[in-house]
Amino acid sequence: MRSRSQKNACMRESKLAKSDSRSMRSLTQYGWFKSDVAEKEKMYVDDNFCGHGIAKYLHSEPIISHTRNKNTTPIEEGMVFTVEPIITLFPHRQLYMWPDNFTITSVNNPSAQMEHMIVVHKNGPEILTKL
Repeated sequence: MRSRSQKNACMRESKLAKSDSRSMRSLTQYGWFKSDVAEKEKMYVDDNFCGHGIAKYLHSEPIISHTRNKNTTPIEEGMVFTVEPIITLFPHRQLYMWPDNFTITSVNNPSAQMEHMIVVHKNGPEILTKL
């Protein structure tokens, strides 16, 4: 069942991110990492949505792309941001906004999402959200 594979891809990404996050030096590495994990499962990362910085406002800079990108912003001590990729079975398809103006689904394209909030300390990133 593909939905189980999608969940497994998200879980695998989460576990790998925890172990590999200390070696990541720029935001572009997160996008490449997510794309690599999805492709190994023969799935896709939806490029319509992104992670974001957490500061005075909930959704702030920097923008965290979940797909391959050229954002060379260094990961620095004091940064707080989210990574929240959406793994899909097929490449980009039509999106549907629910009446709550918050929930979005991908029409006829099973998907799974996992979100983490990360703070960067002197000794490296710490994932604040635990599974």
